[in-house]
Amino acid sequence: MASASEIIRSLSHDDLVVVCSGTNDYELNDFSLTFRNIKHYLTTNNHTNIVLMKFPFRYDLTNSLSVNDNISVPNRRLQKLTKAFSHSTFLGTLENRNLFTTHGLHRSQLGKKLVNFQLAHFFLPSLTKKIHSQFLSGGGISVMILPCLVIQNK
Repeated sequence: MASASEIIRSLSHDDLVVVCSGTNDYELNDFSLTFRNIKHYLTTNNHTNIVLMKFPFRYDLTNSLSVNDNISVPNRRLQKLTKAFSHSTFLGTLENRNLFTTHGLHRSQLGKKLVNFQLAHFFLPSLTKKIHSQFLSGGGISVMILPCLVIQNK
């Protein structure tokens, strides 16, 4: 079985990688290492399209308002970063408290469905265009689903 790195190296401009992570995948007080890793990832993988998803808010902490203000900072930096690379896009998600579980760390079923809807809405135009062109040319189309890639500070 091929590694994630090998699969990503084999991708082209016709493919897409979605990078999503959770609130435990970066250091809130020092986002610089995570930012450098993501920037390096975007730089070295310019042969395929990359979507960076917004870091989710946290509602499980007593000081969640200030923590979420801190989470907004790296999200703004990532959004600016993706504008510098033509092959990357930033996908924001809604962070309404009602879209998270009672304990507040994970998305609720409704929150997960909404993220899936946002992803589908994002992918649908390009997928429809690709399927249409493949249909007209008589070629086949293959779909590969990969688990989300998480860049961690480890």
